[in-house]
Amino acid sequence: MSLKWNTAGLFFVASLVVLPVSVEFILRAESARLAPEATTQYFILTNGYWAVLLGLIALITLLGYIVGNRLGRKVDELIVGISKAGGGNYSQRISGTGHDELAQLVISYNRMLDNTLLATQETKEQLQSYKSIIGTAAEGIISCNDRGVIQEYNQSAEEMFGYTVEEIIGKNISKLIPPKVECKERGLIEQDFMALEGCGEKYCQVVGVRNNEQKFPIELSISASTINNAQLFTGIIRDISKQKERELKQQNLEVQLRVLQRKQTVESLTGGIAHDFNNILGPILGYADMALSAAEEGSCQHKYLTNIVDGAHRARELITRIMSFTRQYELPTEKLHLANLIEEALGFLKSSLPSEHQIEVFINSSDDLVEAERTQLTQVLITLVTNASQAMGHKPGQLIIRLDNVSSSDELLVKSGRLHHGEYVRMRVQDTGVGMDAVTKASIFEPFFSTRDNTQSKGLGLTVASGIISSFNGEILVETELNIGSTFSVLLPITKESEAVEHNERGRPFSRNGELILYVDDDPVIAEMGKEMLETLGYEVAISVNSNNALNVFRNDPEDYDLIITDQSMPMKTGTQLAKEIKKIREDIPIVLVTGFSSSVLNHELIDSGIEYCIAKPVIIDELGEVVLQALSRSKTIKNQ
Repeated sequence: MSLKWNTAGLFFVASLVVLPVSVEFILRAESARLAPEATTQYFILTNGYWAVLLGLIALITLLGYIVGNRLGRKVDELIVGISKAGGGNYSQRISGTGHDELAQLVISYNRMLDNTLLATQETKEQLQSYKSIIGTAAEGIISCNDRGVIQEYNQSAEEMFGYTVEEIIGKNISKLIPPKVECKERGLIEQDFMALEGCGEKYCQVVGVRNNEQKFPIELSISASTINNAQLFTGIIRDISKQKERELKQQNLEVQLRVLQRKQTVESLTGGIAHDFNNILGPILGYADMALSAAEEGSCQHKYLTNIVDGAHRARELITRIMSFTRQYELPTEKLHLANLIEEALGFLKSSLPSEHQIEVFINSSDDLVEAERTQLTQVLITLVTNASQAMGHKPGQLIIRLDNVSSSDELLVKSGRLHHGEYVRMRVQDTGVGMDAVTKASIFEPFFSTRDNTQSKGLGLTVASGIISSFNGEILVETELNIGSTFSVLLPITKESEAVEHNERGRPFSRNGELILYVDDDPVIAEMGKEMLETLGYEVAISVNSNNALNVFRNDPEDYDLIITDQSMPMKTGTQLAKEIKKIREDIPIVLVTGFSSSVLNHELIDSGIEYCIAKPVIIDELGEVVLQALSRSKTIKNQ
């Protein structure tokens, strides 16, 4: 029932109670005043009062209705407005003027609605601004309660982890950031999301898991807040996968730089050691070779000197191999028999391999001729044999090298993807080591990948080996079984020529005209030995152990000399520097450079200094005589033109 009827009823009830009592009181007082015999007058008076009474009751009731109607409308409007405001609609306003309490209530109500609407609009704008910032943030933003249930998840987090908002809201944060995760680089990592908030670090690096179970590195910053007595944890997340890749590349470049620096250091040291060693070996080989020529064949002296010369030659070849590995410049390819190269490389390697490893070689190739660069191909074989030995550790094992011929079958071409139809020489290096799983096998040719621990060297061994074989139009294939062993197969195309170029045997190259040669070397023993060798071959020789003195000697009589032989590594002036100065004095003089294969002597330096002939240390008489004869013959030919 409305307020207006409630008010009218209230007035009606009040009049029924108050007015009859008042009328009755008046009538009793009047009847006491009148005489008892005035009954008729009393009756008339009574009826008149009751008529007035009923009129007053009606009037009061009507007045109550009017007052209640006015109050009821306002109260009804207030009830409707409050109901709408409770539903978020603040548009309901109540009209009213005056200064009474009801008017003041209406005015206060309208003012409250205005203030509430303004505050609501500001809150909506702030909420929209907050959602816009969260939604467009480059970093992932995730909020969860103290039980780890995710309550907020922005667009960047969706792109980062792969889950949509619908899929992840209400799920536990451990679905995205597991409390424990096994990492190959760092082992078992404990990374409880809520516990990281108190780790004391502004940013923590942890591991996240995408919806495809892929693990990836993330940088996480967590803050805790309390809202309505409930704790809320908010994490700002940044995917640092690319950063880690850049760091890894940087580390690899740094490792590569250190490797190159070590290589340059080794090259420099090796060059110096080889030079000194060659100077020591030179007189041994040179004098032993000359003594052998003078010894009677079949005598003890001839036998002993033969052994000395053979040993000196092996030492010379060893130095040549060591120096060839440190050279920076490209070397030309040549025709090589792989069987011979295997024998040479194993002779070089056997002393460095553990005695527990039994090495067996099986040559089943009818044609093993390939075109390659000897030093690089030897490097590949050494890398494969060394890796096979390391895979077996210090336990007894078998290292088997097999050489055979194969045709490029469809199965082989499918395995390779790089080889073409044709005939190939296959060199297999097999071990009985630990083998590899599929993941390791897929990564072995990547730069700096290694299964060795930090105490062992890591580098570019198999990466370089694969590149070398590819440059020779071949390929390296791998077969492996975990805990059984591995087999690396090197396939190279067979060259169509049947035989490699062989050097013809010649007699000792003696002088024809007794030419005068200036021999320059800072080591007096080497210089004296060179003189005796050339004199044995019929030449006249002047020696100098000082490059500046040699230049002055030549400047005094430049036309007297037919040939200059100079060492490269000398104080004051190197061989190439001396050659340049001599060429300024006499341009047509032939010059032979004696060097220990120092990589510092490059082709352009030889050309710039006018040097056309080089000979390797230690010098032996036959090689020296052949080079000298070629240089003099060419010089005479040019003069006669």
